[in-house]
Amino acid sequence: MAMIERHLGGPGTGKTRLILDRLTATKKEFGLSVDEIGLCTFTRAGRQELSSRAAAEWGCEPEALTRHGWFRTAHSVAHRQCHVEDGQLLEGTEGATWIGKALGGNVVTRFDPKSREVRYVSSDGDKLLTKSLAAWDLARANMSPLKTMLLRWAERSEEVPDEATVRWYIEKYESAKLREGRLDYTDIIAKFAGIRFTIDGPSETDPEGEVPASIRALAIDEAQDSSILVDRVCRRLASSPSVERVFLSGDAYQSIYSFNGSDYRLFLNWEAEEFVMPRSYRCPPEVMQLGERCISRMRSGYRDRKIKPAEHYGQVNRVGSADQAISEIKGTDSVLILGRCGFALVEYEEALKKSGTPYCWIDKVGSVSEMSGYTCLWDLQHGKAVHHDDWANAIAMVSVADQTEGNLLIRGEKQAWKKGLRSNVDIIRPVDEDFTLAGATEAFADIVRQGRWPQFLDRAHEAKATRWAEAATKCGPEIASNPKVKLSTIHGAKGCEANTVILSTISSPAVERGRQAVDELHDEECRVAYVGVTRARRDLVIVMDGGKYAMELPA
Repeated sequence: MAMIERHLGGPGTGKTRLILDRLTATKKEFGLSVDEIGLCTFTRAGRQELSSRAAAEWGCEPEALTRHGWFRTAHSVAHRQCHVEDGQLLEGTEGATWIGKALGGNVVTRFDPKSREVRYVSSDGDKLLTKSLAAWDLARANMSPLKTMLLRWAERSEEVPDEATVRWYIEKYESAKLREGRLDYTDIIAKFAGIRFTIDGPSETDPEGEVPASIRALAIDEAQDSSILVDRVCRRLASSPSVERVFLSGDAYQSIYSFNGSDYRLFLNWEAEEFVMPRSYRCPPEVMQLGERCISRMRSGYRDRKIKPAEHYGQVNRVGSADQAISEIKGTDSVLILGRCGFALVEYEEALKKSGTPYCWIDKVGSVSEMSGYTCLWDLQHGKAVHHDDWANAIAMVSVADQTEGNLLIRGEKQAWKKGLRSNVDIIRPVDEDFTLAGATEAFADIVRQGRWPQFLDRAHEAKATRWAEAATKCGPEIASNPKVKLSTIHGAKGCEANTVILSTISSPAVERGRQAVDELHDEECRVAYVGVTRARRDLVIVMDGGKYAMELPA
């Protein structure tokens, strides 16, 4: 039987570092190859971070761990072991189109910053379709009957469609999948876990797919975010006769995704030797103490782990408005502006725009090619030479002609750069001859030198480029491309940190009603507050803007 070790780590205690240390020590002790080490995560982002760090430490390529080895999400393990055929899995744009056709609606993909995954949503606002699919996902993740899940939703004071409507959508969805041999991600993981689902609840069946026979050491990261279904997958992997060491890592009090099926009690219920990580290297005493007071208000499940705070200085301040909080931001230091709900941050975004401070949303960072193109034009404006790859990104955004200025690009040059036919032009310098070689007319050369280039980009980029140029003027091009100030919901910022955190206390009537009525929801809101507070490496600014519906933060 495998030795199992549970790591309880608070915010900034180095959970990832400890996982890598344990795996590295086990690798050395048993003489393991990289394909004998497994890592189970719940998001692709988590897998990417750990695989990159492990590859650097073990002297291998990340692909050796992710593509050829066993650094995978739980869903990826099930997908590989159950031998899902090409075209069988519902994913991406094709999956969205298929679901929309099957259910008679318009479905599109959308990135979910909470889970860092792509999800399906209705593009035409059909809440019945969207909520029916979500209810079915939740019922299966929690291994509960559909009716039970709808009752839990009603406890949260959300708009819940009637059971008959949801049944109709789900039966239509499942019939279409069966008829055409299609599977969604939950189907695949259920196969590996040995579960069969009906609307009235799950039943046990023989699991499909073999447990990877090569894995001898297994780490499970962010284990507090596991659902009942995913926990079964992890336990099946850990029970393999070949596995000799299992390392579970997580923070029970950072479990804030119960609406996606996660339950931190699953993490705590493993029979394991427990190790509490002793110190936070992120949160100073004032921040750590407030975070602990947040979770000590839980009605059940709280215990003091006696984690020591970081030794550096920090402070907690309270202000009365978004404008007051934003006025202290310089744009050159890392800042996270967090809200319990996305709508709470509208005022903060407007204040940032008004002040000209560079910012971005955590899940809406500009593309690398856009930033490269803007920086290229900025450098040419300021007399610096640029590389041909950056110029290719810039010229792709430039309008070919303007009604007032005439032709901006030489005929055919935009397509030539797009197709890579001008790669022999290595360096572009801000002089007339090189601009001509690069495909720009004298008119556009003058526009660039005068700094008017943002308004001569195509419609998709003009407004963004104008804001970028304003930010570059205030804080420099590097910060304009990679803003130090970021906005996010608390759920979207889990795992992030900044020197300063500005926390809006605005909540919603639905959240407040659920918190007051249901103990589990009350406790989850305590954990949400804890996560929001403990993103701060130095200063925490609490904005008392919640009014009637405000997050409950201790004094």
